[in-house]
Amino acid sequence: MPTALAIPLPGRADHPDEPEARLVLRELWTVPAMHRLTVANLERLRRWEHWAHAEQTPAAQRAYTRQQLLDWVEGRAVPFAIEHGGELVGSVGARIDGWNGTAEIGCWIDAGHEGRGLVLRAMRRMVEHLFEDHHVARVEARTSAHNPRTRVLNERLGMVHEGTLRSAAQVGSERHDVAVWSLLRP
Repeated sequence: MPTALAIPLPGRADHPDEPEARLVLRELWTVPAMHRLTVANLERLRRWEHWAHAEQTPAAQRAYTRQQLLDWVEGRAVPFAIEHGGELVGSVGARIDGWNGTAEIGCWIDAGHEGRGLVLRAMRRMVEHLFEDHHVARVEARTSAHNPRTRVLNERLGMVHEGTLRSAAQVGSERHDVAVWSLLRP
């Protein structure tokens, strides 16, 4: 599908035959695939994401995508889907605070695509995009302190753990501590 914005992801040197991967703008054409992907991964997502506890409908996905596109046009968000071999397999996005020159990033990927380095490459490319094209000075990730995969991801991105906010996020019926990670523009 044509997209207003697509950013290629670098390949893996240890897997030269791997299908092409890129970040694509989450436009309305992505709604059906992203809805199916979200529903298929809902139980995993509910462990870490409060939004995943809401009812997941195509209409809600469409409304979310429209709002993200409006925020993208206004310079307040960068909503991407991760595409691998022509298939949408995850999401990576950022909320931008233009006043302070900061961005908060987040991501998730389909269970069948975990462990392939796609999220790391997507997040690295997102960080580069934010520094180069949006001129932010600081990128943050606020993640559940109980999620070991995000800790490893943030460390591999070169982020610094700045601290943990106790009981700072509601996730379903539980409260989670939130680890705050950051990376400053070089």
